[in-house]
Amino acid sequence: MQKFVLSVLGKDRPGIVAQVASALCSLGCNIEDCSQTILQTEFAGIFILSNREGRPLDVIAETLTDRLGACGLTADVKAMDENGGKTGAKAASPFVVTTMGPDQIGMIAAISGALAELAVNIINFKAILRTDMEPEQLMTIFEVDVPVSVLQRNLKNRLSEVSLQYNLEFTVQHRAIFEATNKI
Repeated sequence: MQKFVLSVLGKDRPGIVAQVASALCSLGCNIEDCSQTILQTEFAGIFILSNREGRPLDVIAETLTDRLGACGLTADVKAMDENGGKTGAKAASPFVVTTMGPDQIGMIAAISGALAELAVNIINFKAILRTDMEPEQLMTIFEVDVPVSVLQRNLKNRLSEVSLQYNLEFTVQHRAIFEATNKI
């Protein structure tokens, strides 16, 4: 069964998920996975769909663009590889990396770059600007899969280098420990 990836963006308001789900239902598409969030005043959602009725991608894309566009939303649809494009699972351990420090241009690029250097895959990422603090502080939370071949001390050393450069505090915790202590 063919799968699609749908991304939806627009000004947040109640009812967006209902509008998207209704449009998909009318096209015979099933939502298999979804991640959506509100960033300040903007809605952002990514949906993985199964094309249960085998409609052509261009028909689904045009219909969603028209229906959701009429509601002030932008929609983009693309085909998805059967297995999500994965060539084979590599052994990895789940960790959470958090940082806190003054908001600066380039710090997210530096942190994510350090993770990429070690072949650490970012599974989920959130950045939260704390304007109630002086100076403004940016908190980041990276849920990551760390290859078992990467030593924890190497990960911590590399993140320490970046943190010193940007005057950040950081933590690295196994995801199970993070969840137990933070109840996310």
